[in-house]
Amino acid sequence: MSLNLIRKDNRNEYRIGDQSYFLILDGADTGERCSLFETVMPPGCRALPHTHTREHESLLVLAGALNVSFLSGDKKQITLHAGDFVKLPKDIHYSLHNLGTTPVHALVFFVPAGMESYLKVCSDPHLTGKERRKLALGYGVEYIEPDNLPFIDKQEQI
Repeated sequence: MSLNLIRKDNRNEYRIGDQSYFLILDGADTGERCSLFETVMPPGCRALPHTHTREHESLLVLAGALNVSFLSGDKKQITLHAGDFVKLPKDIHYSLHNLGTTPVHALVFFVPAGMESYLKVCSDPHLTGKERRKLALGYGVEYIEPDNLPFIDKQEQI
C-alpha cells in the first residue's frame, strides 16, 4: 500500500441541490470496502427522506448542528453537534436537515463503496429532482416522494 495524500483543494466536488460532497476516498482507494466524503450543508439545507439499500452510512459532524429525522425504527429525531457520530444502517429511512444558522460540515462514510458513482451521475445540475430520484434507484438509493410527506417543503431539489 502506498501513501495517498489528498489536499483539500484537489478534492472532487459533487453538488446535489445546495449540499456539497467533497470526495476524499473512493472504492478504488479502499478495495471497494468504503468511500469517504466531507459534506457541507448550508443553513436550511435538507436531504429528502431516503434509504440506502446497499450501503451503511455513518456521519461524524465536524461543525454545526445536524438534525436527523427517522421514518422507521425507535428513534424519531436526533440532533448531532460537532464531535457527534451516528451509524445509519442500510434500509432505514431518514432525512437530514441543517436547522442552524451556520453551515454543517461532516465526514460521511459509506460501507461498502459505491456512493461516489451515484454522486458523480446525480450531481448533474441539469437534472430535475424527479430525474435524480429515478436515477438514484439504480444506485440503491430510494427517495420518498415529497407529496407523501406533509412536513417536506415541495420546492426541494431532490
